[in-house]
Amino acid sequence: MSGTVERQHIVVGIDAHAANDRAVDWVVAAARSYPCDIELITAMDSMVSDPVAAEERLARVRRRLAGGAGSTVRSELRFGDAATVLVDAARHAQLLVIGSRRDHPIRTALDGWLPERIPTRSTVPTVVVPSDWSGGSGDVVHGVDDDIAVAALDAAARTALRLGRGLVLVRVWRAPSADDEGMLAALGDPARHEDHGRRILDDAARIVSGRFPTLHTRPLLLEGVPGRVLASIAVSATLVVIGRNHRTTLGGALGGSVAHRLIQDSRTPVCVVPGTTADERAQMSEADALERSAP
Repeated sequence: MSGTVERQHIVVGIDAHAANDRAVDWVVAAARSYPCDIELITAMDSMVSDPVAAEERLARVRRRLAGGAGSTVRSELRFGDAATVLVDAARHAQLLVIGSRRDHPIRTALDGWLPERIPTRSTVPTVVVPSDWSGGSGDVVHGVDDDIAVAALDAAARTALRLGRGLVLVRVWRAPSADDEGMLAALGDPARHEDHGRRILDDAARIVSGRFPTLHTRPLLLEGVPGRVLASIAVSATLVVIGRNHRTTLGGALGGSVAHRLIQDSRTPVCVVPGTTADERAQMSEADALERSAP
């Protein structure tokens, strides 16, 4: 796999809240690192929205993004529910970026938990930037799950290459306790769970090294609660990337409680990547085979 930095089509949700400014900050930083085609989308409720103010806001953001070398910027007002509008606008993009008022959970609840609803419905990787994010220059962190999410692994590696960062692969293992699965679970050998975690982490590292040989990758095996451990590791990270295997906000959404916890608790932007379909996995394997056979 080549280390060439690819152009990226990014859709950014724009609204009147401070969290939106942090989302734009994240995109500005990205546009300084690699060429982007940036599409700014404001979703409007025709009953209460002010289109003049929305257009002025979009114009201000366009001016901020105009300095990105090799990047293009355009904007559009669309009427409808924000989650529906943004997910639809991003269908043909490679990345969706939204802001999250993490420091105002009540306000977020009144908004319908958009920072969680949108990533669960999005068909493309979605970056959720918290309102209290202050920037980060560390590596990209990827949480490795039991069922290795190849799409998330691929997205994390490509993001690290685009941003000129390394990739930290974090596998968090946790021996079951009596509280989790009954008394018998407490008798389990922790070493077995640690070894299982190590094998998964080694597999993920091999996949990355095979597909992205120029990328500096550091595997990290830790014990604890996945959401808490990832949040602590990600304090100085540029981005945390996790996979998503579910479509609903409740009942284990966003790959379980990990993404839910990160979006609520982490001051680092979180990228939620939808799982690959069987066809997409087959196409990825075929592309890898062709690259390996190329002279």
